[in-house]
Amino acid sequence: MKKAHFLPLCMMAVIGLASCQKTEKLTKQNDGTANRPKGVMTASSDGTWTGYFRRTSGWTAGDATISIPVTKDGTTSYTHSIWLFGDSHLDGINTANEPDTRNCMFDVFNGMMLQSGSINSFTTSTGGGSGNARTRFKFPENGQPLLYIPGDTLRLWPGHGFENNNTVYAFVNGYDNQMAFATGYNYVASFAYNVASGGAITVTKLNNSSGSTGVVWGMWCIVSGNDVYIYGTKGGGYLGSSSLYVAKASKTNITGTWTYWNGSSFVSGVTNATAIASGLSNHVSIVKFKNSANADRYALINQEITLGCGTGRNINLYGCAAALTGPFNFNKTLYTITDKLPGATGPSDPYMKTYDTQAHPQFSSGGLLVSYNVNGNCTGTCWPLNLQVPADGYRPKFIRIPLTDFESNITSVSQTW
Repeated sequence: MKKAHFLPLCMMAVIGLASCQKTEKLTKQNDGTANRPKGVMTASSDGTWTGYFRRTSGWTAGDATISIPVTKDGTTSYTHSIWLFGDSHLDGINTANEPDTRNCMFDVFNGMMLQSGSINSFTTSTGGGSGNARTRFKFPENGQPLLYIPGDTLRLWPGHGFENNNTVYAFVNGYDNQMAFATGYNYVASFAYNVASGGAITVTKLNNSSGSTGVVWGMWCIVSGNDVYIYGTKGGGYLGSSSLYVAKASKTNITGTWTYWNGSSFVSGVTNATAIASGLSNHVSIVKFKNSANADRYALINQEITLGCGTGRNINLYGCAAALTGPFNFNKTLYTITDKLPGATGPSDPYMKTYDTQAHPQFSSGGLLVSYNVNGNCTGTCWPLNLQVPADGYRPKFIRIPLTDFESNITSVSQTW
């Protein structure tokens, strides 16, 4: 079993997901991308929130960085957040080095932290045990962090989710060793909002929604009354262009019957799902705003393709739209990421890999809170697997985007939990 578990870790190192050192300075720049109106970018880095995730115990580094607001009492009054991560480090930070370092290879395939309110109060929740058994979400087929299928090995990476009466529902999906979604391996995990390490999590396969369409459901969720709208992407995964789809289900019966937007209404049958946007990377955020006329406005936020060094650095706005079904068309670039290695300031020096931009609308005081992930220095390798590299090379960054950057008359975030 140890050799079997070791294989995907090695393969992950080979395909370049080992993370390395980067600069702490963030600036905004026009990178000259052809035919894309930039406008004036006024977003800025949020050092306070970036600092919250510079941790030395529990969860200490990782990617994805998805937050699910929790109300606890079933109202719209936010009280807690569940933070979900992909491949992650637990403990293992060497603070004797300057800067702090960690092993280049991660410890678990997904992770979780619980946050109380909007303050710096986080508790790590693991799967219990030791080694990669501490992975928080495990496959229901075998109760393990990895699922072996013919010719490949799958792991669960998280999507978005929602909360209903103190129970959190988080979508998780199976990915192979090439970072591609394994069609049909859509799941939803359910657990108590305060689930402790080793606490019960039920993972259920979504046979009703996955079919053979290849949509990665659960990349974003919006709750409206008793309904939950579930967004999914299909196409290029982390390396190519994806299209966006939306389905509707009952928040009290998420594994029950879904309906799918066909371009004019929600209908039964997943094969009737019609794309509402295209040309996207696979992680999306759809944030609901109110404008000065008290009208609903929906903004699609997405980091451009692809996962590479010096590419995909623009965080873009698609919309705004009057409906949660769009249409969502490219509008402008909200922010351009410029993370490089310390001392790498020349125009030919490589940028960090950056990806998985996510909005956190429950934290909108002073502008919409948005995170992105950094990973790798584009020139190094992860060998041996305990090679010490800077810890900040695999920790999320946060920025604040003024609400009026989305539309000039936006007055508030109006997301419902």
